Order: sequence, then structure tokens, then C-alpha cells
Amino acid sequence: MLQRTTMSCDPTRIGGGNSSAACAVDLEVSAIDARRKLFGLLKKLPPDCSGVVLDICGFQKGLQLVESERGWPRRSAKLILRIGLDQLAGDLGLSDVATGAALGADRSWMQPGARPTEF
Repeated sequence: MLQRTTMSCDPTRIGGGNSSAACAVDLEVSAIDARRKLFGLLKKLPPDCSGVVLDICGFQKGLQLVESERGWPRRSAKLILRIGLDQLAGDLGLSDVATGAALGADRSWMQPGARPTEF
């Protein structure tokens, strides 16, 4: 949500064979699409949750600043943020615990056969 102050290596900004006008249009379309997706996600949240999520995650405000701006008691923004992020994670199909392939056996460089043969 904030403007960049450093160099960007984003492929949409690196000139290829396209004219700068075509790249600008593509960038504008992708920015509009990103905003549409963001506000679609925020619509699913209660108003207080969406405001806190946007302020903290989008505008990088601190919890204390959000609480003082809204006149909330200490540590309340943290709870509202957690509720909002939990609801977003559920909507996006993310779970509390990471799942995947089971971890392999612990290895050490000292064990025979543990050293990789190819680099």
C-alpha cells in the first residue's frame, strides 16, 4: 500500500520489448486488480477488523498507534487483529498447523553417508 523508496526488480517494471505506455497500462491494470482483490477480502471482515488489518498490514502502523487513534484500551488492537487474520486465514483455506510431508530423519555431517555427493 505504501510507495516504494528503493529499486524494484519486479518483472512488470523491467523493459522487454514492450513500449513504456503498454507497460504502464499493464501495471495500472494489475494495481486495480490487486486493490479489487484486497477490498474483496476486507469486505468479508467486520468493519473494525478490516480497518485494523488494513492499518497494520497495509499501512504498517503500530498496534499502539492504532489503539490511540481509535481510543481503544491497551492490547485491544492485538486481539482485533488476531480475530481478523484468523478469519482471513479460514476464508483462504489456511489452517493453524502446517501440514505436509513428514520430516526426514535428522542428519549430521558426522554420520557416514550424510555428506552430499553433488553440489
